[in-house]
Amino acid sequence: MRGLLFFIICSISVLTLEAQVADQDMCKVLPPEEFYIMMNSANLPLIIDTRIWKEYRRERIPGARLAESVAVLKTIVDSFDMEQAIFIYCDDYTRSTVACSVLVDWGYTNVYDLEGGMILWKLVSYELDTKRIRRKKK
Repeated sequence: MRGLLFFIICSISVLTLEAQVADQDMCKVLPPEEFYIMMNSANLPLIIDTRIWKEYRRERIPGARLAESVAVLKTIVDSFDMEQAIFIYCDDYTRSTVACSVLVDWGYTNVYDLEGGMILWKLVSYELDTKRIRRKKK
């Protein structure tokens, strides 16, 4: 029984990694240095944080908008040009990979994913917005 469970867990891990590699081919994955340069040189970049409210509230890349779900992501990008630069990140580069894939499926062509997410961003000491914010009431 343990062997079967181990096999299932390993299979899921391999499939997840293969899916991430396939998604990376569609989305431009950038290390923090390149992400920072591209983000700051883009004309009106859209920066999207795909973490949860609690993480976003504590710290975020300056100017980032929170997209906790695909539905929220859709409302954010609906008013933007399909060729506009979109910069996506999460904490460790997992949720952002999914968001990138979704955006590419929707036809967006300049989607950039932060390799290593906020974890790596903080390790290289790039600017963070740490101002505490309150959630807007709906």
